[in-house]
Amino acid sequence: MTSVRVFALLVGSCLLLAAPAGAEDPAPNEGPEVVRGGSELQALAAMPSAQRTGVETALIFTNVGGSEFRVLCAAYDAEGSPLGHAWTRIPARGMRVLLASDFSAGADFAGPVECLALGRVVPSGLLLTPSGISAVGSERYHGVHADFVRFPLAASH
Repeated sequence: MTSVRVFALLVGSCLLLAAPAGAEDPAPNEGPEVVRGGSELQALAAMPSAQRTGVETALIFTNVGGSEFRVLCAAYDAEGSPLGHAWTRIPARGMRVLLASDFSAGADFAGPVECLALGRVVPSGLLLTPSGISAVGSERYHGVHADFVRFPLAASH
């Protein structure tokens, strides 16, 4: 991960996330707002492996604080080119789930996802495949007022 990419994500996203959660929503070009929560994740995980026809990565964000905040994510293809954006609003002590397909409008892709959270977040991930479910690695960096989260690999097929 280059420092230029991190800086660009932080600077480009801070203006969107700096406002209180109740303020104006991010611009439409920042991708769709995703409101998928725990019940949707349970349904995805409970689906029998034989019924899964493709590969999907679930990026899970848990808010460990007492205030709602936003998480803005950007996905990159395997060549490092920007692929798409999505964001979510995480309630106090709640969780939200982004799927890799949220970034690519349903198109197949494999690559990293980088996120900025204006609050303390615990990231985790699951790879959902026809042969089962496995954990996906993530990295979290603490900033003064934000957490930077990187999923080195997310895939949707």
